[in-house]
Amino acid sequence: MKILYVVHNFPPQPSYGCELYAYNLARALRRNHEVHVFYRVDRPDREEYQVERGEYEGLKVCTINNTFKNVQTFRDTYRNDAIADEFGRYLDEVKPDIVHFHHVTCLSTTCIREAARRGLPVIFTLHDFWLLCPRGQLLRRDLSLCDGPVARLCVFCNAYQLGVPPHIAHARYARIPAGIAGSGLRRLVGNLRRRLVRNSFRGETEAQKLVDERLAHVKEMCRHVDLFISPSEFLCRKMKEAGLPGVVITSDYGHDVSRFANFRRTESEKVRFGFVGSIIPSKGVHVLVDAFRRVPSEDAELRIFGAGYDFEGYKDYEREVRAMAHGDRRITFAGPFDNARVGEVFAEFDVLVVPSIWYENSPLTIREAALAGAPVIASDIGGMAEFVRDGVNGVNFRTGSARHLAAKMAMFVKDRGLLVRLRPDAGMVKTVEENAEELDGYYRQAIEGRAAG
Repeated sequence: MKILYVVHNFPPQPSYGCELYAYNLARALRRNHEVHVFYRVDRPDREEYQVERGEYEGLKVCTINNTFKNVQTFRDTYRNDAIADEFGRYLDEVKPDIVHFHHVTCLSTTCIREAARRGLPVIFTLHDFWLLCPRGQLLRRDLSLCDGPVARLCVFCNAYQLGVPPHIAHARYARIPAGIAGSGLRRLVGNLRRRLVRNSFRGETEAQKLVDERLAHVKEMCRHVDLFISPSEFLCRKMKEAGLPGVVITSDYGHDVSRFANFRRTESEKVRFGFVGSIIPSKGVHVLVDAFRRVPSEDAELRIFGAGYDFEGYKDYEREVRAMAHGDRRITFAGPFDNARVGEVFAEFDVLVVPSIWYENSPLTIREAALAGAPVIASDIGGMAEFVRDGVNGVNFRTGSARHLAAKMAMFVKDRGLLVRLRPDAGMVKTVEENAEELDGYYRQAIEGRAAG
């Protein structure tokens, strides 16, 4: 079978959950199939939409350069027919049996239609909420949760792209919200400011029309998808509630368990808490640092693995988080790491903390914690609450509450027996090989369905 994967990013570029999953799965499928990968790169030194073909670890790859320098309208942020045309030419060249989309951000929603036009079966794995939410996480710019796409609220979050006057956008999004610093007074001021700015958006009907147009277009493209795969029941339910057309099934990610072969945790007399991931606002690292500083014990340590990047206007987030931790020698920022060494990272702590303030669908780190035998403390929303069962393989805390998280962390310091009693079962983790076999069946069903239809 000839399989084409489509994703917004891919190794050897710096990669995160979605891209790493697609990479591991492509490698597993390569053992029995011919796998191609089409993905976007950001190379300012190259011509826009330049296409390059090559090979990476036995996978045939094709990259397209998109630096967004040609973006002029909100529509251009999700639909790029120039990229779709190049993708169509690549389809004609490769002639895959099936196309599996993992993401179309930074590419074009119309790539889906290009595959369908050629009669190719289409599978789409849902990794976040991008099809519904331009920001991908159902998390507003003030870091509050969003229940789903509502045009006037989407205008707030996408003001810059929608051409909202700069002075209004600046008043709304000028700095990271006060919730990070934990000041009730500043939160009150922020709420008042939001009300004033909300009023200023009244009458912005054209911007709302553009938001509605995006959602209608996405749903139109999604009608070409034969099967959607969601890694969590929560994400599946959210997509169905929003009216995503087509069949959506739930199937968790497969993992490369070989990275935890012969795993052995380093020894320490202290209870070591660990964070593994990007240092960006939605990951809630500010909540974690605030919480840990409320745990007075010298028998506790916090190790933060990962790096920050410019997250839609929050350029100083990592610096502010580091400033929060300043003076507490128990906190270590260990920096970024090669995912091939993830087992070594998990060997450096006893308890994984997942403090995300967005819904998170199926964080890879939670399954990696199971492979490492590390209990998890996680926020009580989305896929985190689905995969971390309180009192079974970890504990949950109220999302965004540093005080509640601190209490949960203190439990492990006071009762180290929890490290054993709440140790997760590695057998709960689906291997990438099992996932590849599962997908093989879905692919064949989709191909047969297209042939019969």
